[in-house]
Formats: sequence, C-alpha cells, structure tokens
Amino acid sequence: MEKIYVIAAMEDMQYQEALYAYIRDSNYKNKLIIRFCSNRGRVEELLQSGEPAHIVLATQDLMPPMRKSEDEKCAYIVLLEDTALETSEPGLFMYQPLHYLLEQALEYYAKLNPNASQKFQRNRHTKIAAFYSSSGGSGKTAVALAAAYQLSQRDLAVLYLNMEAVNGNPLHPSDKVEEGVSSLLYYMRNNEKQLPARFESLRQHHSGLHIDYMTGPSNVRDLLELTEADAKKLLQVLADIGRYDYIVVDMDCSVHDRNLGVLQESDFVYWLLQQNEQCRAKTGVQIKFLHKANLGDTRFFNQLFFIMNKQLDERVFHDEEMPITASLPYIPEWKQVADIADYASNRHFNHYVRQMLAASKLLAL
Repeated sequence: MEKIYVIAAMEDMQYQEALYAYIRDSNYKNKLIIRFCSNRGRVEELLQSGEPAHIVLATQDLMPPMRKSEDEKCAYIVLLEDTALETSEPGLFMYQPLHYLLEQALEYYAKLNPNASQKFQRNRHTKIAAFYSSSGGSGKTAVALAAAYQLSQRDLAVLYLNMEAVNGNPLHPSDKVEEGVSSLLYYMRNNEKQLPARFESLRQHHSGLHIDYMTGPSNVRDLLELTEADAKKLLQVLADIGRYDYIVVDMDCSVHDRNLGVLQESDFVYWLLQQNEQCRAKTGVQIKFLHKANLGDTRFFNQLFFIMNKQLDERVFHDEEMPITASLPYIPEWKQVADIADYASNRHFNHYVRQMLAASKLLAL
C-alpha cells in the first residue's frame, strides 16, 4: 500500500513520543511513515536526501524554507503552540486531538495535490458490531473479545465498548473505581465539542488483544439512565472520531432502551444462543418484543445473525425465526479463565470465530 511520508519537527520530546505512540496504535500506521527531527538542520537534510517528503509538520523555529517541485507539492504546516500566533504558512494548533491534527494535515496535502492517490485520505467508515443474547452465560463477552482480536489481527483498529450496566471491566480488573464510560457520557451531554479530546485521555489499550477499550461506568445508574437516543448518539460520536475501523459493543441481556438504540445503530448484530429450551423460549419472546418496538421497520433484522455458542454435539438447531449463521464450540477450560487474553489464544475456538465473521460478511477468510 502506498504511504505518505511525514517529517515532524519539534524540540518537545514528549510530544514526539506521544505522536509516535498514537500513530503506532491507530490505523494511521498503515498510512503514514513518520520521521522525527529536533533541529532545523536535520529537517533540511531529510528534504535534500531525495527520499519522499509529502508533509512537513514543524514548529515555527524549525520550519525550513519551502521547496518547489513540479511533480508533487510538499505540504508545509506550522505547528502552533499558541492559537494567537500568526504564520505565513498554513498552521495547526499542535495541542489538539491528534486524530484531528493528522486529518487536517492530510486534507491540506490533498488540496495541494488533487491528483494524489485517494489512499491518502480516509475512505473507511467505522462499522459497529454488537454482541447480544436473551440469557446470561451465553459466552457473549468471550465471543466479542475473540472477534475483536481477529479484527485487530487484520491490522484493523478496534474499540471494545462494554455497555452492560453491571460489568466487571473484563479487560481492566481492578478494585479502583474508574471514570471511563461515565466521564464520556458526561461530556457527551454537557460539552460535546470537548468529547474527542476527553476520549483520548480515557481510552485504554490492551496489549494482548491489540485493541482499545473503555473502563466501565463508575455508577450503574449512568447506563441505566441512558435513553435509546443517547445510546445512538454515543455510538455516532465515537464513530465520527474516525479513529476505528470497528467498534465492538458487548451488551447485556435486557431490552432496556439503550440496548434498542445500540441494536438499531449497529451494522452487525450477533445474537448468541445456547442449546437449551429456556434460551430458545426467551429469544422468541424478545424477538416478538423487538418487532412490536418497531425494530422491524428498521434495518435491524437484515443485519441480525444468530450464533449457536457452546455447541456440545452435532445436533442441528431448527427454527425459522432463528436461522443459525454459525456455531461455536464449547471450551471446557474456560470455566476457570484467569487471563482474558486466553480468549485470543485458543486456536480451535478462533477458527470458528473467523468462520462466523466470514459467514456474516464482516470479514473475509
């Protein structure tokens, strides 16, 4: 894949480290090759080396004279530490969410080079995959995390979002109360413009699964008071940040309003079933409720996939209202899982998870 070469020049080493870490852990790692400089001489040396240079991001004191090129114009963009400062070149405030900074730099480069490859611009829309069930113990979290891991293995940026009102923060076990989702909801309701920046400070990264996540609500009421419209808005805001290819939502088993919002906003809904009559009966009741709740008038049923989890034998489940898209095996050793990363290490289980994602057209084998 064609890359954009960026020269980033600033004396602040902490800023360099933060920018490098952000690019490394985001989908920009497949788009950008970034070279850092801390003095003007090194910037000029790189520009004269003959290596590609598409964008120069530099503080005012390190910005070199502009080069002229007949084939392709390099975008010279000054990084301003103070919004009140003025510059003859295009300038960007350096202390803003890094996603916005990079997207604005890419947009400016595209304007200078209208014939440049479209690969330089973001062309993927964030997809939302929800994992739901009518009964507890269906293995929702295990399947959701295994699916998130499979996506991350394809170099896709993934956010895992646990929307259970009561959850044990499966990726962040701790007795310490974390603000996570609670703080995000506060900013969504009271200061939406600051939400992207706040999200950057709240998101966590799981190195074993290679995915980002949010810690659960510090107060159960935060999610119980979430309306259908609130849930839709939250997912829309997270998708509009543009950082992720997929948002994986782990839901609880209720028909709470927030769950109706998530189900309607999702591009893929994986409904986990088990081989017992109780689960089958509960699912039938909830499907009827969802029809009455007008989800039948939305795209919901077109993106719904029933998944038989913890399958013990070769028995085939038949129900016209619940056609099985894929089956996942029962893993006995998971009765005592000590590390959540175990969900990603079981090759047998992940083979079937990949088949599930392929059968639903979310991911090619």
